[in-house]
Parts: sequence; C-alpha cells; structure tokens
Amino acid sequence: MPSNKNQHFVPRVYLKQFSIGGSGRLIGIYNIDSRRFIQGGPLGHQASHDYFYGKGVSIDNVLQVSERAIKPVLRQMVGDHTLPQRGSPDFGALLLFILALEARTEYVLKTSIELERKASDVIYGHSRQGAIGDSLLGKTRSNPEILQEKISLALQVFPVVVDLKGKLLLNQTGVPFITSDNPVVRYNQFLEHRVPGGTNTGLATKGLQVFLPVAPDCYFMLYDQGVYVVGERNDEIVALTRWQDISQLNRLQFVNANHNLYFNDAVKEEYLHRLVTDSYAQRRKEQVKVDELMSTTDKNSSLIVIQNVEPRCGFAPSFINIKRQARRWVPSKSAAQWRNKKIKQICDVLFPIPPPPHAVKVGENFVVRKPALDQGKSDPY
Repeated sequence: MPSNKNQHFVPRVYLKQFSIGGSGRLIGIYNIDSRRFIQGGPLGHQASHDYFYGKGVSIDNVLQVSERAIKPVLRQMVGDHTLPQRGSPDFGALLLFILALEARTEYVLKTSIELERKASDVIYGHSRQGAIGDSLLGKTRSNPEILQEKISLALQVFPVVVDLKGKLLLNQTGVPFITSDNPVVRYNQFLEHRVPGGTNTGLATKGLQVFLPVAPDCYFMLYDQGVYVVGERNDEIVALTRWQDISQLNRLQFVNANHNLYFNDAVKEEYLHRLVTDSYAQRRKEQVKVDELMSTTDKNSSLIVIQNVEPRCGFAPSFINIKRQARRWVPSKSAAQWRNKKIKQICDVLFPIPPPPHAVKVGENFVVRKPALDQGKSDPY
C-alpha cells in the first residue's frame, strides 16, 4: 500500500495525545450516529480516508510539514504545562496548526458541498442545478480541490487572529477532556444572546472564542481580550477544579463533532452516554443556511444570505467572565460585528469582496439579478 494512501484529516500527532497509555496505537471511540462506545480501537484508521487529499504530491504532504512543526509545541504544552511565548515562532506555529486543522476536516468538506448545493438551488432552482450550478461556482471541483482552497484561505487569515489572547486550561478534576473528529470549536458567549441571529463566530468578530483540547488534562483557548477575563488576568495557565466546567468543554466537542468522539481509557461509558443524551438536541441539524430575500421593487432581484450554522449550547463556564466595559457595548447595525477597527482594516486589505455572478451593487450589499432562463433554448450557463 502506498505510504500516503491513508490520509488523516485529524492528524495522528494530535490524536496520539488522547490515545490509551499515550502509545498512539489504541484510542477510545464513541460513534455518535450509532451511539456505540468502543473502549480501544486502532488509532491508525481514525479520522482518515484513503486519498482524502488526493494522490501523488498532495495537500497531505504540505500538512505533514506543519505537523512536524507542532510536535515540540504539543510536547511543551502537555509535558510542561506551559505555553510558547506569544509572538514567538512556536506560538505562530500553534496558531497556524489550529487554522489548518479547522479547515482540513471531513466536516468542512461536507459543509462546502452543502453550501454549493443550497446556493445553486436558491439562485437557479432545484431543477436547474446541474450545469448552471457549475457556472455559478466555477467548474465542478473535486474534494481535494475544495480542501486545498479551504486550507489556503485558512492560512491567509493568520494576521486576523494574532491579536487573540491564548491561555492553557489545566484539568485538575477526575473527569478527562475528550476530543472529536472536528476538534477546533469556535464560540461566542458575548454575542450569543446580544446578536441571536446570523453568524457570530467569524475570525474577525467581536467576542470570538476558539477552543482546542490538547490532551485529557489540557485545553487551549484563544479569545478576544477586549471582552473576556479568563482566570487570573496575568496568568497564562488556568487551573480548572470544577467538574461542571470540564463537562461544559466536553459538551462543546460533542455538539461540534461530525461522527466520532475520541478519548483515553479513563473516560467512562456511562459518562459519555449521559453527555450525549443531555446535549443531543443542541447539535446542528444542518451545516449551512442559504436564504433568499426577495426585492420588493424588482421581481428578478434578490439578496442571497449565506450563513454557517454554528454551535450554540448555552456555554457559560465559571472561569470566563465578561468585562464590565464590554457589557456596555452596543451592537452595530451592520451585519458584521467587528472586533476592532484594526481587524476590519486588515480584512479589507486581505479579502476585498468581489461581486457575485449576476450581481448589482446596492448600497453596501450585492443584489443578485437572476438570469432569465428559457427552457426551450440551450443553457448559456
């Protein structure tokens, strides 16, 4: 078998931290669809597919470079319970690893495919999806092409996240942390109830939080330091002594997971069954929403609104507090709630927004003018 056939969308160097005995051979598995608990399954075939990123020299080869760079950083975090200094090359490697890990999973691929299908359905109608949908989104793309685009875009946004503060959460309870096949979780406690509609977890959004379990006793957190106080202000390590806080972080993994949860042999079957039962209603029913707002003045024009469906589960652990100044903040009337002006300027430079196909600029939005389709003629799209 070719050495690069079995390609991991959650890397082995990461999953090994949750393996039984730290050996990297066996890992606990909970399949959400079947609600099946497996005490120790082979780690080598978890969170992977044959040629997931393609054959030959693929994205997988590039990702392996970042995995080698993160190895000593994970060793420091898990072994020494310390973080690399903010602004250092190791801290940058950690940020890049998180961005790439979020963008490389099977869940992201499924979300992208669902978005393209729904956008095509809304703009061109279900019966015309085929060739017209290809015209809307470019030629039909392979899964590796979609993933390459996602990973490339994720790495480009690095300047947008460097202002976020990082802390290491240390688990000092008897309940271990778990992880999943979609382990990077974005959340926003601050906007969850202040801006209940729309997407509140864009990387440039005010109140953003990013979570990644690192080991059964370590969790890494990035957050908007203009909004939150996490633990003691000047300490980069936060000791968690309440099992309720651990369960809230584990619930984040469950509601964000695609198919599987992963854990070591200290996690009990009844604990996971209870976590799944209590939190199942909070899992997403769909990955993305595409809505069409019809124009009141032009029947051929409408506004297409695309939103990722983000996890919302009332996450409110005891070690995170909202700053008094942030509580007085008033949401902007625009769709985007920018973290600050500097971040908006960075985004404007990195990602100037081109108009979508068939669009006419109206104020700050693009209105999609639907092409008139003649069923009796060849399809020009």
